[in-house]
Amino acid sequence: MDGQNWVIVFGMKFMLAIFAIFVFSILAVAQKPTPTQAPQPFLMAVEDAFYINGQRLVATGRVERGSIKTGETVEMVGSNPTKTITVSVTAFKQMLTEAKAGDNVGLLLKG
Repeated sequence: MDGQNWVIVFGMKFMLAIFAIFVFSILAVAQKPTPTQAPQPFLMAVEDAFYINGQRLVATGRVERGSIKTGETVEMVGSNPTKTITVSVTAFKQMLTEAKAGDNVGLLLKG
């Protein structure tokens, strides 16, 4: 074997080793689990509230954290805290099944 062939073989093995390290490092990063945030309790800043037929309350505002679904119990805090049930969730004249943090919504509440 002459000197030039030896350099080519050595160079190809070196490149193959570098490529293998590169591939394994990408696979290790791809399999690393992404951190997930713990679910936060629902919080909504109420901007306005309306009574409908003296029986239902519509609270409008922005969901600050957490999420709310139709049928879930919410607690309204203030001078006299009360618990009530969400009848429906509405955003821009569309009925939603769930509102998440950052959504501007209207909640139709019982009682």
